[in-house]
Amino acid sequence: RLQSITKEERSVMSWLTPRISLTSSGGVMSITTRMPDPLAAALINAHLIEYIQEYITDYRIEKARQNLDATLERYEMAKERYEQARYELAEFRDQNVQISTEIARIEEQRLSNEASLRSNIYNSVAQEVEQARMVLQQQMPVFNKLEKPNIPSAPSTGSSPLIMVFLGVLGFFTGTALILIKSSS
Repeated sequence: RLQSITKEERSVMSWLTPRISLTSSGGVMSITTRMPDPLAAALINAHLIEYIQEYITDYRIEKARQNLDATLERYEMAKERYEQARYELAEFRDQNVQISTEIARIEEQRLSNEASLRSNIYNSVAQEVEQARMVLQQQMPVFNKLEKPNIPSAPSTGSSPLIMVFLGVLGFFTGTALILIKSSS
């Protein structure tokens, strides 16, 4: 019931969280992943798509699956009871082939009615099983990928040469300022 996260996992999560964005509008989800390596971004994006599809599918069909499981249990019980009633009727008929008393006919009719009732219940539960399967199939969400995850051909943010120039100029001014401060002391 509880989940334990290590410090390493927590640091990876805090590093990944700002790099992944998910937007949804009108039944369309868009996942954007920004990483230093474009192949890693595409692979993480593909993995996220698969994970979200599995999660949504499991979430949507869980109740229908539980209903199907419960109906299948009732089906097995009804089947057992029906088979038992048929066996009891057949056994009675085998034991009373030559006997033509009214009590024997009444008992045979009772067993026959019980077998018929259990047969009706068995057939009814079999129909419920099929209906539960259809509901499960209807609850299954359909996913269409409008776009497959692709490897970006250009960086999504900033230009590497521009960033290098900016950091070089910043480093030059910081170094000059430190030299001036140390020389004045």
